[in-house]
Parts: sequence; C-alpha cells; structure tokens
Amino acid sequence: MSAALDLLQWRHDMAEPECETKFIDTAEGHSWACGIADDLMACKPLVIGGKEVIKAFDLADKLSELVAGSFDPHNNFNAMILYAATGQGDKAKAAFEAFMGEKYVENLAYEMAAEHAEAYAAERGEDDYE
Repeated sequence: MSAALDLLQWRHDMAEPECETKFIDTAEGHSWACGIADDLMACKPLVIGGKEVIKAFDLADKLSELVAGSFDPHNNFNAMILYAATGQGDKAKAAFEAFMGEKYVENLAYEMAAEHAEAYAAERGEDDYE
C-alpha cells in the first residue's frame, strides 16, 4: 500500500503546475489596463461583451466620493476649485496633487480597470497567460 501512495505522491509532485498567472499580471494585461485608465480619464466607458462595466463618469464619481472623505488641513481642495474656476489649470492640478498625491487619478483609473481584466480576457477567450 505504501508503494501505491508513494507513486501517487510522486505523480502529484511531478505534475505540471496549473497556470495561475492572471491576465492583469502580464505585460499585455498591464498595457490593456493602462489604455483603459486613459479612456476612463477621458470619460469614456469600459465595455466588455457589449455591456458597460464602467460607465463614462464612474471614475469621476469614485474620485468625488474619495475626495469628500479626505482630510485637507491645508485647503488644497478649495484652492484647486478656485484655480480651476479661474482657468489656472496648472495650479489646479498642483493643488489637487498636493491634496491627494501625484498620479492619484491615474492610479485610481488603473485600479478600476484592473478589476475587470479577467472578464476582458475571458471575453477574448483567453485563460492561459505567460
């Protein structure tokens, strides 16, 4: 009996591992998510399988939700609004980055896209990545 169990254990140990790489962890997946992040920042929806999985202004809604709950001791948010309202885009961007951090919107958009990477890959009929 021990020989049979040893043989089964050996077969298990020698078996090829199943591919556990996720699409988002590949260069193609990263590139896809970066492109989708750019689209989201341009207020374009993410459509997979004919269905809008991220609507055009979902990024703006998520950003608004996160900003509303953030502590702003230096009034950078108020400065950003003032600068945006007076057409001072560079200053508005700088105030926002001081408030939320550099590349905050880009990173948030990427995270939102990454949540749908596996669904996108499945729609394309892919399930084995390297």
